[in-house]
Amino acid sequence: MTDALEGPRVKTATLREQANSQRIGRGRFIGNTVGIVLLVVLIEVGLTFAGLQQSIPIGRGTFGLRREITLVLPSLPAIVMGSVALLLGLVDLAVRRRHDRGQSGADTAAILVLLELIGVGYASGILVGAPLTVILPILGIALLYVLIVLAVLPGNKGSNRYGPDPRLP
Repeated sequence: MTDALEGPRVKTATLREQANSQRIGRGRFIGNTVGIVLLVVLIEVGLTFAGLQQSIPIGRGTFGLRREITLVLPSLPAIVMGSVALLLGLVDLAVRRRHDRGQSGADTAAILVLLELIGVGYASGILVGAPLTVILPILGIALLYVLIVLAVLPGNKGSNRYGPDPRLP
């Protein structure tokens, strides 16, 4: 239907079409990433208060403390399940964001899986003896690469091999 003053109505994508698209823009990527992280954090906090927790004593002298305090964290299985759920959501978003730039998402998916394995390795105690002076710079460079590629660089204008431009109606 047309309106004499406004002209024809522009068809916008439905929520289902947006959710199933192969490409997403920077704004949708950042918003969905924040949403997924907040959802996982809320679930982890809820599981901690529900009783799936572990207590870690922090010794005296740490952070200038005069007495020993206990840090309450989610249990290791809850942390692993939450991080795997976060990984699955972030890999999906990262691949679709790379598709917006006309490139495969294999590199960012591999980096995110590597970061997950390192995180779970440290949380479970497998990588306790690994030198942090080697691992932390590698993690920093990988996270900087992912941040620049996914959140800073713009996508292709117009259609590419992964579909139409998500910014166009």
